[in-house]
Amino acid sequence: TILLQEGKLWLVRSRDVWVQALAKTHLGNLMAVAVGGPFMQGHTLVVRNGTRDGGAGLEVLFDGEAILQDRDEYGNAEFQAPFELWAARRAEWSQDLHDQAILEMDPAVEFDVGPWASRFSDSPEGGLYLFKLPGGVELTVT
Repeated sequence: TILLQEGKLWLVRSRDVWVQALAKTHLGNLMAVAVGGPFMQGHTLVVRNGTRDGGAGLEVLFDGEAILQDRDEYGNAEFQAPFELWAARRAEWSQDLHDQAILEMDPAVEFDVGPWASRFSDSPEGGLYLFKLPGGVELTVT
């Protein structure tokens, strides 16, 4: 999706799963993603880019509390909630952790930044986040 405007938009709005994004600037830079809905059993997950507010990059909040901040020497962190949520931050793309099928997807649009699979070959700036949520819902954020 190409969005060239500032605003809030629904990425997923089904009966049970709600995923909303916040875009800033006229270029539509995604600055935050919020996950909620009945499938989250009253919990919320927010991933936001804090650089506009003087932060160091991506920040993850579960029910308003920061998670995935305590990283090991490789930049990795994990979080397990007492309900069906597992979250991880990695410094690099991991085929053991992430679905290999993503690399084989056929992009609908050719972009100037290179082939789809090349987007996952380098270490993403700010890290790579994976969230395994209830009902088999997964979200990857870079």
